[in-house]
Amino acid sequence: MKNNIKYPLLAISDNSYFEDEIEEARDVIRSTLLDNPDKRAGVSFSCGKDSLLLALLCAEVSKELNRERPLLMSSFVPYEVEREQKWNQYLIDNIRGVDWVGARPGPFHRFSIWILGIGTIPPAPTVKECNKVLKVRPFDKLNKQYKDEVIIYAGTRNEESIRRRKRFEEFGFIQPRYIAPISKVRAATLWNYLEKNLYKINIDIDLLRLNYTNKTRGGCWFCPNQHEDDLPKGLEKAIVDKLYTTISIKHKNYYDLLIKYGDLTETQAYRTKLIYCKQWYNELLELQKQYGRELLTELDKKFIFEIWNYREKRHERIYQKDFLEDVKTGRYTMLYPELFDIVFEFKRGRYVYRHGETFVVRNESGLLND
Repeated sequence: MKNNIKYPLLAISDNSYFEDEIEEARDVIRSTLLDNPDKRAGVSFSCGKDSLLLALLCAEVSKELNRERPLLMSSFVPYEVEREQKWNQYLIDNIRGVDWVGARPGPFHRFSIWILGIGTIPPAPTVKECNKVLKVRPFDKLNKQYKDEVIIYAGTRNEESIRRRKRFEEFGFIQPRYIAPISKVRAATLWNYLEKNLYKINIDIDLLRLNYTNKTRGGCWFCPNQHEDDLPKGLEKAIVDKLYTTISIKHKNYYDLLIKYGDLTETQAYRTKLIYCKQWYNELLELQKQYGRELLTELDKKFIFEIWNYREKRHERIYQKDFLEDVKTGRYTMLYPELFDIVFEFKRGRYVYRHGETFVVRNESGLLND
């Protein structure tokens, strides 16, 4: 049987560069920890092969220096494809020798609120913006919370992109926002070292390799750029047909569809008409029932009903700033007042949207908390 591994374990004819690359990475971790005796290693952890290597090296060096175990720091997106969710859960259940904290997007920034509530035109609104709202902002919250306790290490490697290589050439291991100990580690070295040592943190190398077999890059199930085979049969096509191809920017009649489904706001941003938001909501519930896959949580539904109520009473073409201002001033009375403290937080003398929330994934005793 053919084994198609995207990142294969390559044979190494000369182990010298393998040892040199790993030892150089260890030296970076060792020296920066020694320069910061009151801090421990904080690993920006994506659950992939690079961050696993980094976590392993940080665990080894921390043990060598008799320092606190590394703290893994992850930004969890609630919409990852099923395969990625299962892999993440395997790591949560099994990884040892580390602590782990996580962050997730604030409730108002969930995808369902954008598309079915506010009426943002799919995709919402770009892949770059999705990444910023769903991953970067929650991680920034996590970073601020632990900034006095950890040194942030990231598993970027310069061979993976020209941009990363140029950035490494400019800044070296010490990047502006993080330290990149494994920047010079090549793929062959990475797989070789994991093959021999990943067991030290209780992770099965064969399962890691299997996770990289015959697959494309992971992502969110709703993304029109995402082509995965682990969604229930027919669900991916149904989602695309019902929600995204309908008004996708890739559609050949895109602008005709905008006229049909959307209204142009004062800032030249389209919003899906409320009647179609309700239609797509009902279609998504049918898909949820048909395929036995939870696509909308009960909290999602509550938020969507809240936004619909606001749009009917105040503004059909909603902006987030309008909703916040109208709630604060009393021009709009919330249908579900209990959502206020979930959506907003008081910072620097004013109310703002919560961009993320943090939680403990694994504590020192190895217990799970969520």
